[in-house]
Amino acid sequence: MQPQKENRFPGRVPGQSWRCPYHTAWHTWAGFVLIVSLALVGASGVYGEDDGPATSSHSTTIALTSDDQHLVVVNRQNDSVSIIAVRNDAGHDVYQKLAEVKVGDEPRFVALTPDNTEAYVTNGADGTVSVLSLAGPYPYQVTQTIDVGNEPRGIAITPNGAYAFVALHTEGKVAVLSTQHKKVISTVKTGGNPQAIAITNNGDDKDDDERVYVSRFFGELIDPQNRPDGFDDSKQGVIDSFTVHDAISGKYHVQTHVLSPLKVSGFNADRRSFCLKTRQILQDQGDQNGVKTVFFNSGPTGTAMAQPSLPTSSSVRIATARTLQRPGRLPTHPRACIPMRCMPC
Repeated sequence: MQPQKENRFPGRVPGQSWRCPYHTAWHTWAGFVLIVSLALVGASGVYGEDDGPATSSHSTTIALTSDDQHLVVVNRQNDSVSIIAVRNDAGHDVYQKLAEVKVGDEPRFVALTPDNTEAYVTNGADGTVSVLSLAGPYPYQVTQTIDVGNEPRGIAITPNGAYAFVALHTEGKVAVLSTQHKKVISTVKTGGNPQAIAITNNGDDKDDDERVYVSRFFGELIDPQNRPDGFDDSKQGVIDSFTVHDAISGKYHVQTHVLSPLKVSGFNADRRSFCLKTRQILQDQGDQNGVKTVFFNSGPTGTAMAQPSLPTSSSVRIATARTLQRPGRLPTHPRACIPMRCMPC
């Protein structure tokens, strides 16, 4: 089934859009803030029968057991997971590394079962989830490895521990695992690049009635035709959601929620010199007020599309007509070079 988009904000134009590799950082954080907020909803007064406030599950790189005694930490560079004792039975703070266990290639996120007996770790490079024993006669061992799909990222487990949901970053899907049978039983197509996951907890003994929220790593353009990706306020964050029942049945209905851009995000980079599509529109058609931009390397007619010369491999020159009116050298702004992210805009 195709995801259904819920347009909650004015001025949004639906549709596919291209994106610049220098994606807006705050969109990722906006989605993450919503995921974290959802993770705190359970503490607002919904109580389980015996265990106090019901808390929701969310993906993380460091997880604390429900008794606050042990940390499970993902070590991406070492392809391992560390188990650390942080509190003893007397309630005193301690620090003791109990074990470091090898898992898959490039572990990314970890989720713990509600009874603290197992940890589920997504391995981004080899497309698997490692199941790690935390208790029993043989603790701190990988008991099973589950193939889930390409580039698994965020993972969260339902409140009663029946299912685990895994974001498949490059597939635009979420895999559903049965924790009992240790295998994928269903997938949900969300689109985009799913990253983080949170699952609600209403405090009952059923998992089917909970809702899964998935943040997309990239923001999407609000108006691709009239305001392309030149500035941060041209994008909005995207969160997909669906019920656990629909996901395991295969007859799912995905709702899409959009987060409008912040007026002051703290990330105000002008990327017009990098993104040729944006540059051409600003140069030929102008901005929203019809004001055309003349770039410093656009030639005598103001219409050429030459690339800016780079004084070093890690810096770029950015200039507009306003800059050209000032005497002196064009400003140079350092930029990190990430070859894996380079692609035409």
